[in-house]
Amino acid sequence: MNELFTPDGHLTDAALKGLISGGLDELGRLEAGEHLSFCDRCLDRYTALLTEEVLESPETDLTLPVMRKNSTQARRQRVRRWASAAAAVAVGSTLFYTGVFQQTAQALERPLPQAERPGLSQAQAAGPQKPGLGDAILKAVDEWSIRVQEKAAPIYRAPNRPAQIENNEIGG
Repeated sequence: MNELFTPDGHLTDAALKGLISGGLDELGRLEAGEHLSFCDRCLDRYTALLTEEVLESPETDLTLPVMRKNSTQARRQRVRRWASAAAAVAVGSTLFYTGVFQQTAQALERPLPQAERPGLSQAQAAGPQKPGLGDAILKAVDEWSIRVQEKAAPIYRAPNRPAQIENNEIGG
């Protein structure tokens, strides 16, 4: 076989037929196979020669719907990532500006009273001991929760009911 490729870089018809019939040498088969691995035009010609039938193509082009779906999914994924980050920033900012972190730091610096140290021997309980990080966080969150409930309590109280409603005197 003289030439495997045309001047524009594609496989010749003779090269494709030689590949099908086994008339190419080892180097020719390797070069043709490598070219078919990345050249869709030559691959279409090769498969058309193999099947000797007209290859079916879809009635409508599906490229645009698939690309739209991929772009929609990518957009949703980006929105979810940004929403998660925004929620984390909102929670962190709320905790920071309400003083939970400051109270946690203060609680870590204070020693626990002797009554709050169950399970310790007298010698261990005699010396000052700093609370653990978990205890400090729980205590700070509890204090913050109490402050929020006290400030929000007037908002959530039920309005005073008239005596008629309480005595079921309405409607009969």
